[in-house]
Amino acid sequence: MIFDRTKHTILLLLSFLFSVSCFAQHHKDSVTKHDYIQFTGIVVTSDSILPIPFVHIIVQNKPYGDYSDFSGKFSFVAEKGDTVVFSHIEYKKSYFVIPDSLTDFKYHIIQSLTADTIYLDGIVVSPVPNRNTFDQFFLTADIPQDKLDIAKKNLEREAYKDAAFRMGMDEKENYQAYIRYQNQKQYYKGTVPSITLMNPFAWAQFFEAWNRGDYKRHKTTENKNQKPDNKKDEKK
Repeated sequence: MIFDRTKHTILLLLSFLFSVSCFAQHHKDSVTKHDYIQFTGIVVTSDSILPIPFVHIIVQNKPYGDYSDFSGKFSFVAEKGDTVVFSHIEYKKSYFVIPDSLTDFKYHIIQSLTADTIYLDGIVVSPVPNRNTFDQFFLTADIPQDKLDIAKKNLEREAYKDAAFRMGMDEKENYQAYIRYQNQKQYYKGTVPSITLMNPFAWAQFFEAWNRGDYKRHKTTENKNQKPDNKKDEKK
């Protein structure tokens, strides 16, 4: 019975080894049949041999590929005999066919691209369809003031004078006037103050009262308080 168990175990082991050998041979045949390779390389300019980043690298008629990094390098899995397309918006499109007679599973290339210059035809942009319409628009157009004209008007002397006349005193001027007034009070304390004929603040108060009509109202009140003329009463 022990001999039968040993025989059964040996048969199972031989069957497992045969299955593994068949799978490895099938995998090797499939790899050899499809001829997959690791396709790597670098993309450079044709004139200065500088790396070109972000180049689209695709296999023609197949859904796989890659793009170059900042150093112009790329790497992806391809098949022998594939046609690889290199495209970039600033360079002419280039093609490379992977040789089908390679014996290694790796292949490295240096692909150069030529700069592509596109010349466009000149165009004339016109806001009107014909000359007659342009003449009409030109004569009836309301041309706005530019920034230079506005700046010149803002810098006119008359405008500055008018703004300065209408502008009141700021904090600094009010403070200085108050200090002068207090110094004057302390200077004439206990004595008769001098005549304020040359005092600008007194003149300013006088003109303000004149503009308000304070003196005119006082004159009208005096006329009302006067007694009627006796001669006029006798005539009546």
